Amino acid sequence: MRTACDELIRLMHMRMDYVHIIASLKFILKKTIYAPSVEKEQCHHLMEMASQFDLDASFIRSFMKVLCKISREAQRKMHVIWSLDKEACVQFLLSQANHIPMLQLNVLKNKLHALNEHALFLCDQLIHLLRFSIRFIDMQIISLFSSVTNTISLSFIKEHFVDWHQFSNKALLYKLFLLMNRFVKKENICC
Repeated sequence: MRTACDELIRLMHMRMDYVHIIASLKFILKKTIYAPSVEKEQCHHLMEMASQFDLDASFIRSFMKVLCKISREAQRKMHVIWSLDKEACVQFLLSQANHIPMLQLNVLKNKLHALNEHALFLCDQLIHLLRFSIRFIDMQIISLFSSVTNTISLSFIKEHFVDWHQFSNKALLYKLFLLMNRFVKKENICC
């Protein structure tokens, strides 16, 4: 049980990191964030993917420097899919982008009302990329549940996490643990 709980904590913190970045996109637009040199190669691959959207190079660099600070695991998953089929990766990104409701999306657009139309378009594309990353994390969370029980699904989790964006990190984790304890027997989890 402890191993699974630790993994949930890790994934939920990673998820909230992405959400916070979406909410802070206005700040990211105005300030370059440092990326460690050891992650330059990863940054290059991600910039390659983002260039499919014809984004401004300096804008892409700022965004990717933020991604470099987030889980290498999520980045590796994106890289694997990207190397196998670039077109499919982009199409999957676009098709999945709207699966997760984001209160932050409307809030962000209101804050950025002073920007021109092109800047708003860039913001939308970056949010698509971030939401795609969140989708990967959601799949990992679902996989963690489904590895120990066949009664958990994406729709089931969504039912139990209505208005999740209003939860604090602690409340969100607590709700996950309650859900997990309801369906998972201790002996079914490999420690």
